[in-house]
Amino acid sequence: MPTLAAVQVPADLLDYSLNSVTGGIEALATTRVMIRSADKAVAAVAFHATRGKVERTFSGTGSDVDVVVSSANAYVHALNKMISWLGSNATTVLPKKNVDAVAA
Repeated sequence: MPTLAAVQVPADLLDYSLNSVTGGIEALATTRVMIRSADKAVAAVAFHATRGKVERTFSGTGSDVDVVVSSANAYVHALNKMISWLGSNATTVLPKKNVDAVAA
């Protein structure tokens, strides 16, 4: 997925789901997305209790009567989580080529 010009953070969309909470013409849509860093140089790596070091994913949710707004809110929410996590966990960011070796 291309980098958004506003944030300059490349991300891969892993999962997208859209559900209707209410019915009718003013139905409320809820959207959930899951992303991961698409940066070829680094990968967000976290320690999992049973699997050891794994590449980190980030989810976001959004709700609105407009599905486009709901989807955009969910994606921005996930991006904000990823940017925040990458900023606060800079010491756990590893070169992407080492992720497979670390996870094995």
